[in-house]
Amino acid sequence: MRGVDEGSFTTGAGYVKAVGSKVTKQFEVGDPVLLSFDHCTKCTQCRTGHPGYCDLFSPLNVGGEAATFKGADGDVTGQFFGQSSFASLTAVKETSLVNVKGLIKDEDELKLFAPMGCGFQTGAGTVVNLAAATSEDSVVVLGLGGVGSAAILVGQHDVTVRITY
Repeated sequence: MRGVDEGSFTTGAGYVKAVGSKVTKQFEVGDPVLLSFDHCTKCTQCRTGHPGYCDLFSPLNVGGEAATFKGADGDVTGQFFGQSSFASLTAVKETSLVNVKGLIKDEDELKLFAPMGCGFQTGAGTVVNLAAATSEDSVVVLGLGGVGSAAILVGQHDVTVRITY
């Protein structure tokens, strides 16, 4: 992935501006994408569908690599959660992208989806997968940012979960 043009979007979303020659997933110029964490794809956790528990999560997401990308003009370094999205353009590995083509109608919807690259996976994932909340449980949500909102959304979708916020 050469870059994502964020324009005026909230951090963590944009449109694919260019696709590198080594990209193996289906990304095309113009696809709307969410930026998320990086993972290795090779360890047991990644291969069994649990990339959030990747054996290399810390080095990949909090700056363990000496150079994120190598280019003709030198190395591009610096990253946070595999993508460093506080910029108008960013170089992103395909493992840090979520293609939302077909889910997003326009730029306004993409702006609303931006916090979900992290927030939905964390908030909804915690309620459904980690806590495995049922009708016997009470879930307290502190804060209504991307993470808290996603926890509430999944709780409202699953009427067996009681959410307090």
